[in-house]
Amino acid sequence: MISLRRVGLFLLLPLLLPAVATAQGEPDPGAAAPDETGVEATEPLEAIPFPDLDTFEDAVAGQLLETRILMQGALANMKLPTAERGAALGSGCRLFHAYKIVSTAAACYRNASRLAPDDPRWYHLLAVLEQQEGHLEEAIVAYRKELALSPRSLAAWVRLGESLAGLNRQKEASEALSLALEIDPTSAAAMAGMGQVALSAKRFNEAILFFETALAAAPEANRLHYPLGLAYRGVGETELARHHLELRGPVGVAPRDPLMEELPGLTTGELAHLLRGRLAFKAAKPGVAIQEFRKAVDAAPESSRARVNLGSAYAQVGEAVAAAEQFREALRFDANNGTAHFNLGMVLGRRGELVEASNHLATAVRLEPEDAIALRELAAVLARGGRHDKALLAYREAVGLAPADEEARLGEARALVAMERYGEAVATLRGALDLMADSGQLTHALARLLAGSPDGAVRNGEEALNLAQVAFEARPSVGHARTVAMALAELGRCEQAAQWQRKALEASQGAAAATMDELRETLKIYESEKSCRFPVSRTTGGS
Repeated sequence: MISLRRVGLFLLLPLLLPAVATAQGEPDPGAAAPDETGVEATEPLEAIPFPDLDTFEDAVAGQLLETRILMQGALANMKLPTAERGAALGSGCRLFHAYKIVSTAAACYRNASRLAPDDPRWYHLLAVLEQQEGHLEEAIVAYRKELALSPRSLAAWVRLGESLAGLNRQKEASEALSLALEIDPTSAAAMAGMGQVALSAKRFNEAILFFETALAAAPEANRLHYPLGLAYRGVGETELARHHLELRGPVGVAPRDPLMEELPGLTTGELAHLLRGRLAFKAAKPGVAIQEFRKAVDAAPESSRARVNLGSAYAQVGEAVAAAEQFREALRFDANNGTAHFNLGMVLGRRGELVEASNHLATAVRLEPEDAIALRELAAVLARGGRHDKALLAYREAVGLAPADEEARLGEARALVAMERYGEAVATLRGALDLMADSGQLTHALARLLAGSPDGAVRNGEEALNLAQVAFEARPSVGHARTVAMALAELGRCEQAAQWQRKALEASQGAAAATMDELRETLKIYESEKSCRFPVSRTTGGS
């Protein structure tokens, strides 16, 4: 199966909902949710009040029921980290929000924020709900939690200012709206909010300036004519006051809010199918996910987002050809879709089409230069194609962006070994272990290189043996046993090396014939009365 690191927009949106205890064996919505290590969340989840679906039209009721069931399945999928289950909950609950089922959506968002406390989306959507329901204190708390995580959110600052103003906390409101204007000095919503604050304080000239500027930026916002008319009345400009009061209308002004703008689309069409497809995938129902993503493509054939999601689902179930086809279609409609380039590069790389894979991964890096994972995967493909010098550069860029990425560190060392720069490889692994002392992969890789490097000056049997034993004790395996044997052989302790090699041979019964032959051949060397040092010709320096 091909495992993609990144997927399309909706596959990047986590979607889980806390439990809905409707059948025996389903999660208890009032229970704390264990994370991937089995540790329980600190706050218990609250029960979610789901509506009586008999009061809805059949199509809507079916959609809500299906979404609820998929949310249950995603929450019950304990292979997912707690935060990802919480994100799935929040995303699924957006459908209830879209249908204005407020109590359900609010409880969902609260649970989602408990499971995924570092995700600002659920605080934002909860805050908007609370604000719309007139629960301004609760809205302010949620907006502040969001802004602690996402301090550049224009919509949050504007809406926070509006909520504070609604409680007559005008100084705090002015501070929040001023911060919004620092982010976007042209924000009509922020200027209108500042105008309201000034009007409340009877600073009429200041209010006029803000309202006039807001109307110039958003002339369709005819509701602003009313407070502007009041401000003109306050300074004695009766004709202007009458003029603007007559122009008042129902259209207000709001900050750009992508999360809220997306809600209506969740009930029908492409977004509705993408939402259910993602939930199905999180619920470990890939067949259902593929069906939903196909429907999303049918609803919007030129949507690169729908194509990327469908391709990602195909890739996850091992249908590489179908996946590649969808990624290519996505790029036909959006040539700069970095996710499509990344995923296509990954699929092609697994199929051995290394040149084209590297081209797509290089494009993904060009589009997103700070993407350490894309750099690492590009390096891996380059290395598989024998382009070790270029691979080394890409690995080092990846390490620069993500110093604690074990795979990038190992790749860097392997590239150096492939270029016969063994001393640098050892120094690279030692440096990585200084940062990640508990890494079993790095420990084993360094032990193997010190035990069997083709460069005799690099070998260090004592250090290799210490590292190899640490790796084996942490995770007994055939590979780790072989490395202990190599280190013992480097120290001239041939009888013990042979004992460890026999242990590895016994544990490898049933392995490929070539592997068994290699193990037996090395055992003969260790059993020899001559020097049993691991042969340079068969040293890889790998892990």
